[in-house]
Amino acid sequence: MKKIICLLLLPSFIIFTACEDDDDHKGDSSIKAANPSITISDVPTTEVTLDEQDITYNFPITLSEPQLIDIPIYITVSGEATLGEDFEIPEKVVIPAFTTTGNIALKFSADDILEGDETVTIQIGDSRTVNSTLTSKTVKYTIHDATVPSEVGFSIDWSYTFEFNDEEFDLADLTDLDFFVYDENDDLVESAATGSVPEEFVLPADLADGTYTITVNPYAISFDGEFNGEPLGPFVIPIKITASRAVPEKELVLTYEGLSTDDQDKFFDNSGNYVELVIARIVKTGDTFEILDQADESVGTLRQKANATSHGVKK
Repeated sequence: MKKIICLLLLPSFIIFTACEDDDDHKGDSSIKAANPSITISDVPTTEVTLDEQDITYNFPITLSEPQLIDIPIYITVSGEATLGEDFEIPEKVVIPAFTTTGNIALKFSADDILEGDETVTIQIGDSRTVNSTLTSKTVKYTIHDATVPSEVGFSIDWSYTFEFNDEEFDLADLTDLDFFVYDENDDLVESAATGSVPEEFVLPADLADGTYTITVNPYAISFDGEFNGEPLGPFVIPIKITASRAVPEKELVLTYEGLSTDDQDKFFDNSGNYVELVIARIVKTGDTFEILDQADESVGTLRQKANATSHGVKK
């Protein structure tokens, strides 16, 4: 009889023991789904004006407590400035699950184009972010094109080293070349006739649109005295023309090879009434200078760019 009673009580004991297990096996985590708050830091409260430059602003984002899912914060932009050219910012930033921090990077970039002032308005956060408390932040930036058109400089060099009877000579010491710039009416615009090598001149940024001609005047050559009357085989006098701008640094180079040392009797007469040879042309259109070679083939263009000034608020 006792054996029967014990057998009957055994299932009840197993059931009772199972009911006393405190683990409900539901996979509960210490991180609870909640309605956390999102804080966006370092966003200016007033409009910002900055000179065009390469600069990055960072806006930290903090979640009040970690969540089981990713939390996205969306960003919208508007204004004249071009996304991907004038500035960069992501469409959204995600705070990953089980973390509490993120960052938004707003990067501005400088370029070599005269654009005038442009604006961009950045809004961080909107109603697309759910399951959290978020107050959006908005800031407007005015990008000041802190520039004025720059001048374009020209340097003309005909240095050339050669040997004759085992002696080394520099062509720049034996010749005197002068250079002049004329407009479409053949009026003199600029000159470089100092006797120096290289010769240099500058064309101003406000030069009127039009086509300008650069000429070379072979003023003097002194081969006979240097070589004691011995014959010197003719060779081309290479004239290197370099056109450049300072900001951003860029230059175009072409070489004129239409003048030879055997042109002494034809050109080099020391009279001031010597023949002028066209060695290049300049086409000024708006804010660009296009350089053409002696065959009127384009060598390239130089866009005007100004030196940046320092004014505006920088964060």
